[in-house]
Amino acid sequence: MNADRNFLCIRCREAGHQTADCQQLKPVRGRDGNQIFDPFSDEHVLATFPSDSSSLCERCVKYKILDVFDQDDILHVDSQSTNNRRPRRLQPDIGRLSSVVLRSNCPLCRLIFRVLPHVVAGHDEGDPILYLTPFPSYERHPSFVNKTPENDKKKYSVYFSVQSQARELEISSKYLADPSGMIGNRHYLAFALSSKTPASRKTALGARLTGPSVDYALLRRWLERCRTSHGKTCQRPWAPELLSTRMIDVSARQVVPCPDRCDYVALSYVWGNVGPKKGDLENRQLPQTIEDAITVTAQLGIQYLWVSQILCYSSWSLSVLQVDALCIDQIPTRQQRQQLDIMDVIYHCSTVTVVAISGESSASGLPGVSMKTPRVPQGTEIIAGKQLLTIFPMLEQDIEGVKYSTRAWTMQEGMLTRCRLLFTKHQVHWCCNSAIFSECIDETADPGNYTECYQPESQVTWFDNVNYPVPSHH
Repeated sequence: MNADRNFLCIRCREAGHQTADCQQLKPVRGRDGNQIFDPFSDEHVLATFPSDSSSLCERCVKYKILDVFDQDDILHVDSQSTNNRRPRRLQPDIGRLSSVVLRSNCPLCRLIFRVLPHVVAGHDEGDPILYLTPFPSYERHPSFVNKTPENDKKKYSVYFSVQSQARELEISSKYLADPSGMIGNRHYLAFALSSKTPASRKTALGARLTGPSVDYALLRRWLERCRTSHGKTCQRPWAPELLSTRMIDVSARQVVPCPDRCDYVALSYVWGNVGPKKGDLENRQLPQTIEDAITVTAQLGIQYLWVSQILCYSSWSLSVLQVDALCIDQIPTRQQRQQLDIMDVIYHCSTVTVVAISGESSASGLPGVSMKTPRVPQGTEIIAGKQLLTIFPMLEQDIEGVKYSTRAWTMQEGMLTRCRLLFTKHQVHWCCNSAIFSECIDETADPGNYTECYQPESQVTWFDNVNYPVPSHH
């Protein structure tokens, strides 16, 4: 066994030895068969072995990674055919899965370590060779199949993922007629240059640094951008039936009648077996998801929240935030029946719906809103003065397998809403009828409008981007 302990093991996710020397014969797997890994633990392991930004390992020096971020001739999937691909100039192999050598003090090795878990989980058999794979940033957006001038395509940042040739061929053949499906399955985790230290020519859709807390200024910019530039596609309707509802006034923390034509936030989440008790609103002791939704509503500059679990107590006080359990009587009454009958209207007419994607119950909270619900830390390294950041999963991937996406009730809420802020364990996504934005990707430069060029077939599968007319309930 090598006496040098500056290594990272992809099998046990620990430092101090090489993968080939690991005593753990097989990766620890969960009930779904995937390898169990904890990104919080990964960052703790990496923190104990600080990287040297001026010193790449001997292998990584040969990759000349910073040069590749400015190269044009990397592979991309043609908008019309998955067979039309350009050869990559750089696709170095980093070794076999069983014996990948990663140095704990090399910043590039550390980035590879962070993006490897999903690749490892995808291989139940064999010992494939893994490759460091560059691809253009627009490939991670559902609308990448749109035709875009080649000169504009050259302006997009380069991302790197880790793939095996076998996995690449498997996905390519499976999604031969579905380029967006192929991309969604290829690039789960990646890394790229930060938009603060971009390549000289390729700056579009660079990586954006995310912190432990939600960037509310960014969320407000997304909302304003939608209001001012998306036109009728995202225009918010109003229905007189809403005047029969009750909302939380988030500044007064009281349940109040819905004001005429008010802006309000709706909350969509998995209730679980946790609910509010009388007095929780005034005492700031509501289930964490609802408390966090109140915070988000206030930070957006909106006064009202609709929450289903709060409407059962007419004496409570809130700004207009619609939360179904708080705003609808839970004991059968005429008022309850009335609000249940117009829940489609409530979600369709909301200014924005806050969606708790990763929560198992109303006690889970919204990741990044309070320290009680931390979110997965973003990896960051410095190489020759350039900041490199990990890129989190796409929205479609963040949704896959979570409890929220298995509930018919929440699916309805997602389909009927025009504008959504989706809180996942990694970041916040904006999804409206015209755009998808993500915290970790800087959409400031996007000449091909990949983030704001939606077609019905490119929407997240359980969201419907059809702009439904407001249902009539007379």
